[in-house]
Amino acid sequence: MWGWGSEGRKIAWVTWDKVFSSQNVDGLGIINVRQFNMALLGKWIWRLHSDNDELWMEVIESKYRG
Repeated sequence: MWGWGSEGRKIAWVTWDKVFSSQNVDGLGIINVRQFNMALLGKWIWRLHSDNDELWMEVIESKYRG
């Protein structure tokens, strides 16, 4: 896609839109890490509010809420 050489920075041959596009639409299918992280954080927030009686929730509360 791009690189560095002895001459310095090289040309980027692929746009970020194509990198993150699905392979079904001729993209490279690489996961956008920022969006993936936000989705995981949202899932953890949802689980914090819905899993009140679980053991992992008790551990988190005892560690961070003192």
